[in-house]
Amino acid sequence: MTYETTANVSLSEGETRQLTCHSHGAYPRPDVDVYLGNEDITHQFTRSDKLVKVEGVAGLHPIYYDVELSSRRMNIEYRFDGKWLRCRARLPGIQDNKAAVLHIRIRECEYSFI
Repeated sequence: MTYETTANVSLSEGETRQLTCHSHGAYPRPDVDVYLGNEDITHQFTRSDKLVKVEGVAGLHPIYYDVELSSRRMNIEYRFDGKWLRCRARLPGIQDNKAAVLHIRIRECEYSFI
């Protein structure tokens, strides 16, 4: 399922989901990060980069990168509840960056008392 930016998403604790963050059309290659709240979880994703060259006038071929971060088996945990899942793409040396954000709600969970 594809979600639009700033969507509210309901998930169930214990389910496994594939999560993918996709940056399309940037040059040079963007740095892409994934955050759960303030926690950088990029290391849980596999990165693939593709340099795309569009056919056109010789010497004027537009080129750009498609970058995808994918986690095939993200285990949904109760600690995700109420947090923002943020996919951020940044171009090196440029202050402005773009981000897509999902708000996560856990609809089924097991409460534990301390």
